[in-house]
Amino acid sequence: MKKKLEGLTEDISIFDFLEQNFRDKNDVNFKNSILKMVEGYDAADPKLISTFVLRDEWLSKPSLTQIINDHRIKEGYGALFDFLEDECKRLGVEIRLNTHVKIINYTPAGVTIQTDKETLKALKVIITVPLPILKEIEFKPEISDKIALTEKIGFGNAIKLLIKFKTRWWEKATKHDLSKMAFILCNGKFMTWWTQYPEINTILTGWMAGPEAFKYKEASNEQLLELALDSLSQVLKIDKAFIAEQIITSKSFNWPSDPFTKGAYSYTTIHTKDAYERLAEPVENVIFFAGEALYSGEVTATVEGAFGSGLETARLILNT
Repeated sequence: MKKKLEGLTEDISIFDFLEQNFRDKNDVNFKNSILKMVEGYDAADPKLISTFVLRDEWLSKPSLTQIINDHRIKEGYGALFDFLEDECKRLGVEIRLNTHVKIINYTPAGVTIQTDKETLKALKVIITVPLPILKEIEFKPEISDKIALTEKIGFGNAIKLLIKFKTRWWEKATKHDLSKMAFILCNGKFMTWWTQYPEINTILTGWMAGPEAFKYKEASNEQLLELALDSLSQVLKIDKAFIAEQIITSKSFNWPSDPFTKGAYSYTTIHTKDAYERLAEPVENVIFFAGEALYSGEVTATVEGAFGSGLETARLILNT
């Protein structure tokens, strides 16, 4: 596959790339594994995502610094939000929660922001909403060229399900010792499962992503739990009823159904081209854009990318 990727001269979707280069019936399982990975990791539609971008990602070797710095926050991202909230308040920042921005009027002299509760005025505004939500805000004058750019950038769907069990029953579910299992892949609706290892607890996190997740955006927590149990039962070859009996509680995060996200995170399509750079350009030096999709570094579609984009945008404003 590496040679075929290196020999690709024109960008096409990964679906078309696989169809054109792996036509033998013996390639079916290989193609399915690639498509599953693209859907599960990138939360992308294989018929849209750029093969050039995947090639750069797959064929590049992570640096030692990247490997060393690849950590998770033990207390979860909630601890990070708490820290940021405290720092913002310490510096005099006012935070408005449960406030829906409706209209943004702007001139070179400043902006007026109309929410569902009040009217705010500022010299500049930074827009950090997820890409699908940008079109939900009315801009005066309109910024139709910016809205059109968001259509060229992919925005994936994902559903996450956390299940807390009575015991770590999966450790001895197979003939292998799974006490140090970090994650497991399967062919079920919830295609990826991971533990909190090396933290030892009884929580499993299930992940459904890509076009499959969009199909279940209206599903209830109970329906998603049933699909999750099917996936676990299938991959670990253990009775579904036994797994169900082990459950203490569960909670789902259905991002495609959330009206303020309408998805999970961005990815590069065969139509994206320079859409990222053009979208990141400010309007009248008054409206600025930031977020996980617009980071100029290598970790777009991540929390790190969102922070990086925020820092870049803040520096741009300070230097304007």
